[in-house]
Amino acid sequence: MRALGVVHRCRGDHESAIRHLDTALRITQRVGDLEEVVATLSALAEAHAAAGNPGEALRLYQEALAVDIGSGQRDLRAHALGGIGDIHAALGEHGLARDFWQQALVIHRELGMPQADGVSARANGHSRPSPPAEQSPRNLTQPGGTPADPDHLATAGHRLPE
Repeated sequence: MRALGVVHRCRGDHESAIRHLDTALRITQRVGDLEEVVATLSALAEAHAAAGNPGEALRLYQEALAVDIGSGQRDLRAHALGGIGDIHAALGEHGLARDFWQQALVIHRELGMPQADGVSARANGHSRPSPPAEQSPRNLTQPGGTPADPDHLATAGHRLPE
């Protein structure tokens, strides 16, 4: 169900994406698969960001970060932190964006993730994330600059104790 929501988001059908992702979230919460809950919360945050709802996107990313899934899923945390940075940048809050990108960058580098270069460039002011959906009708990348992948797990949020 989450993959279907991501596909709709990539195609610019944000209403359908949000609807499918809401359903996926309810199912994963009921099942109790915390990694999938976090991934779905992040995908839902991305859909809301693409639909021009940055406040809801931030809330969802923060909720994703609040889910304790253990230290084995730091990639999900990095993705969420990068997503929050992207939203703050789109809102013109570049100092906050840089703070979140720096947090994401530390994790990306520690894990050897390929997104490190893109996050580093944004954190150092060399590039900006894609404009919000209302300015760009097709948002085909995830926070962090990687191509949207329906099977990719993602998360986000504010800095929490390690």
